[in-house]
Amino acid sequence: MTDGPWLPWAEPVWDEAGTPSSPEYGDVYFSRLDGLAESRHVFIRGNALEERFSALDSCATFVVAETGFGTGLNILALLDVFLAHAPASARLHIFSIEKHPLHPDDIRRAALHRSVPGHLTDLLLDLCPEPLKGLHRRSTADGRITLSLYFGDVREALDEVRFGADAWFLDGFSPARNPDMWADDVLERIRHHTAPGGTLATFTAAGRIRRTLAALGFVVEKAPGFGHKRDMTRARLPGHHTRHRPGQVVIIGAGIAGACLARQLAGMDVEVMILEKGAAVASGASGNPQGALYFKPGVDYSPHTALHAAAYGYARRFYASQTPEHWQPTGLLALAYSEHEARRQARFLSRNTYGTWIRQADPQESAVRTGLSVPAGGLWFPGGGWLRPARIVRSLLDHPRIRIHTGATVTTLCTGLVNWRDAEGHEHECGCDAVVLAAGAETRFWLPPAPRPVLKPIRGQVISARIPGWPVRTVICADGYMMPADHGQVTLGASFRPNDDCCEPSNEETLQILRQAAEVFPESGALTEGAEWVPRVSVRAAAPDYMPVIGQLAPGVHVFSGLGSKGFLLAPLLSAHLADTLSESVPALPQSLTRRVDISRFQGMEPPRERIFCSTQSEHGHPDSGESGGENSRAGH
Repeated sequence: MTDGPWLPWAEPVWDEAGTPSSPEYGDVYFSRLDGLAESRHVFIRGNALEERFSALDSCATFVVAETGFGTGLNILALLDVFLAHAPASARLHIFSIEKHPLHPDDIRRAALHRSVPGHLTDLLLDLCPEPLKGLHRRSTADGRITLSLYFGDVREALDEVRFGADAWFLDGFSPARNPDMWADDVLERIRHHTAPGGTLATFTAAGRIRRTLAALGFVVEKAPGFGHKRDMTRARLPGHHTRHRPGQVVIIGAGIAGACLARQLAGMDVEVMILEKGAAVASGASGNPQGALYFKPGVDYSPHTALHAAAYGYARRFYASQTPEHWQPTGLLALAYSEHEARRQARFLSRNTYGTWIRQADPQESAVRTGLSVPAGGLWFPGGGWLRPARIVRSLLDHPRIRIHTGATVTTLCTGLVNWRDAEGHEHECGCDAVVLAAGAETRFWLPPAPRPVLKPIRGQVISARIPGWPVRTVICADGYMMPADHGQVTLGASFRPNDDCCEPSNEETLQILRQAAEVFPESGALTEGAEWVPRVSVRAAAPDYMPVIGQLAPGVHVFSGLGSKGFLLAPLLSAHLADTLSESVPALPQSLTRRVDISRFQGMEPPRERIFCSTQSEHGHPDSGESGGENSRAGH
C-alpha cells in the first residue's frame, strides 16, 4: 500500500521538562527556557505586532506568514496579541508551512507545558486540519481569524500560494539543522511574498542570512536575542501597501454558489446584492429536499481528487459552524454496488490511505452502519452525511449586508454596472465594484464564444415521499443514492442526463431511481408500496472536464459556475477563493488547482469585444437568469 495523500504524524521526543524535539532534525521545537516567551520576544515584538494591531483600520485584514508551524506556539502567541489589541472587526489571516505535521495531542501537550491559556489552545486546535498534503483553509465561525496551512515542502508551498505578507515569522529549526528552509532561493521566495512595508523577524543572526535579506531589498538590523542568544534579526521591506476590498458586489444567482460567496463577502464587510430570476432563493437544484456531502476519490491522486478532498475538509467544517441545524453528519457508505466498482475500490485502497476520512467497510459492518441488509461492503466515510439544501441557502443569505431581489431579470452588465428589471417590469441600474455570474447552467448564455461550449447543462431528477418506518441510518451512495428520513420524508436520487435542459418531470426516471434503490435494498419495494413520490427536476452546469469554472471574464466581471452535482461540496471552498481574490488576500486554492478551475483554461475563447455583456438566452427560449446549482427547476407528481 502506498501512503497516498495522507501524511504520517511526526513523532517528537519529549524531555523531562516537557520540551519536544524533532528526531528528523535533531533540534528542539522551541526554547527549553520558555518557548512561549521566546515566541513573544522574537516574533511578536520583532514585528512590532502589538503596536501595528492597535493601529489597524476597523475592517482591515492583516496577513502573517510563517515557515515552520511546528507545535503552533508562535501562532498561539499571535492569537493572544491579535485578540487583545486589534479592532473587533479587523481580520487576521495566517499562512503557515509544515512538512511534518504534529498530532493535535502533541500540540495540546506542548501548549499545556507552557501554560498557554486553554481558550487559545482550543481555538488553534479547532483550526488545525487533517494531515492531507497540500493547502488547507480553516476559519473561525465569525470569519475573523483564518488559517491557511500548507502541508509540504517550503519551496512547493511558496510556489503554489501567491500572497503578500504584512509580517513574517522565519522559524523552522536552525539553519545548521535544516539548511533547506534557509536557502537563498527560499529567502528570495519570501521576498516575493512580502507586501511593501512588510516585516520579518527570526531568532537567527547568521551573517549569510542577513546579507541575503539585505541583497533582496530588506532593511536589516540586529536586535537583542532571547535568553542565551545574544542577537536576532529583524527586517523591513520599504514601501507601503493597502489591500483593496470591494465596497459592493452584485451576484447573479441565489443558489449555493451565490449564497456561499455572498456570506463570505458579507463577513468581510462588503455590501452584497443578489439578483435572482426565480420567485424565491434556492429555486433550482439548491432547493432539493436533501443532499449528500462526500467526495469520490480517484484511484490516483489527481487534481480532480485533490480539489474535491480539499473542498470536503473545508465544507464539513463550514456547514457545522454556519448552519449546524441543517447539517447531519450521519456517516456515508459508498457501496461497492457492482463488480466494476468493487475492483475500483480495491485498487483505490491498495494505493491510498486517507486516515480517519475513508476506510473499508465489509458487508457486516455496512449492514450495521446503514440499517439495511446491503449486498456488499464499500468505502465508509465517518464524517460524511446529508444536509438540507434550501434551508442552508436561506440561512447563509440571512445577513444584514446581503440584499436579495427575486424575480429579477438581468439585461446587461459591464465593468462597474448592472442593469436589471424587477418582477413588475421596472428598470434598475446598479453600480458596483464587481459582478459575479453564479447562475449555474444559464451562466453559459453570458460567456463569450468558444470553439466548444465551456458549460453544458445536466438534467437531474430526485424523488421524495413520506414513508413511515424508513430504516436507513446513513447516506448510501451507489448507482443512485438514498437518504435517512428527514422527519418522515425520504429522498432518493438521482438521474443524470448530460446536455439535457428539459425541466418536465419524467415517470421513466422515477422508475429508474426506484429500480436502483431496489438493487441496493430489495425490501424497499414493500416499504415504498403506495408511496406518493414527488419528482423534482433541476438543471446543473458542468464543464467538459467536470472541473468548476471560476475566474475573471473582464475587469470587474467574474464567473462562478460549473459545479455540477457537487455544488454543496465545492461552493464553500471556491467561494472563499473568489472572495479572497476580490479582496487581495491569501487564496484558498494553490496555483496548480487555480489553473485547473480558471475559465482561462479554455483555449480559443474570444475575448469580449466590449466590456458590455448581454445574455443570449432569448435566442434559445430560456429565461434571463438562473440560480446556481440547478436552474429552471420544476417539481410535480
